[in-house]
Amino acid sequence: MTSKLQFVTMSKCHNIDELLQNEAQNALHDSYLGVLPCEERHGGIYPQVDLSIWLRSCMEEVVSPKRGQLNGHVPTWLKGELMMNGPGKFYFGQDIFQHLFDGSALVQKFSIEKGQVYYQCRFLRTKSFLENLKAKAITRNEFATNAQSDNRAVRCKNGEKKSVGMKERLSGLTNGIEGLMSDNAMISIYPLGKNYFCFYESPFLCRFDPYTLATCERVDLNKKLSVFSHGSHPHYDAQGNMYTIGVKIGFSGPEYVIHRFPREGQAECFEGGQALARVRSRWLLEPGYMHSFAITENYYILVEQPLTVHAPSLARGNDDIENECIGHHTFMQIFLGV
Repeated sequence: MTSKLQFVTMSKCHNIDELLQNEAQNALHDSYLGVLPCEERHGGIYPQVDLSIWLRSCMEEVVSPKRGQLNGHVPTWLKGELMMNGPGKFYFGQDIFQHLFDGSALVQKFSIEKGQVYYQCRFLRTKSFLENLKAKAITRNEFATNAQSDNRAVRCKNGEKKSVGMKERLSGLTNGIEGLMSDNAMISIYPLGKNYFCFYESPFLCRFDPYTLATCERVDLNKKLSVFSHGSHPHYDAQGNMYTIGVKIGFSGPEYVIHRFPREGQAECFEGGQALARVRSRWLLEPGYMHSFAITENYYILVEQPLTVHAPSLARGNDDIENECIGHHTFMQIFLGV
């Protein structure tokens, strides 16, 4: 199932630029508005590198293409578009995301034509983003941020830790995959047929308009393929068909499944996926962290690292997802599945 146009419709009730700018005024920042305080702005592990660039939050969307100021010369024959996806907002109200991988997805586009460069950017209108915006707080779990732990900004400042009660944990479980994972598709962008999708490590993808960057619909691969998680970097064959990897968890334990999606047909909502290969996880309750895989003319190659995701801990909604749900079997070897 897909949630067509729900995100765009919900966002019309807000003047998003006004909300973003007002929130930046009240959020934690140093001398730069919209940038979280950073101790390593003037030095640190990377000399001459301002690490606060990773902590910037976008305060204004650029919906219509805006011509940039050139420093140098762009050949008139050069023409093309570069689209980027990544974290673009690190706070909602007084709540702060705890990791670089948790920021809200911001799609950016650079268009080069006739010696000029034009820029656009828009936030993906995911459920997570819109709920956070409305609540002025973080409402859904991310990779290293637990939404059920309130007063996060104060707790981080004082070095305290507040536990999550059983009621809140059970509430997350009753919502299924929605209660465990965010749909914040902020990692990558890949095409399928004529459509473009933002990918994440959860089973939620977002289709967007490559011209306006408007969010069109969400694709739930948990409902379509029963996958618990989904790789962020698919592959293609010569015909343009897409190959992805996902993790399924059944009664016999987790397994890695490679699917093929046809370029033609109902590609706009990832229909027609075919399971081509399956590999059982070495660990009954801990599938390996499967970010991507390799493909050759004749083989699929899976790299099962000793870095794992502990499914029971994730289902319980532990406070520290990064440290309590992600594990490492230090003395285990890397397994290659061909």
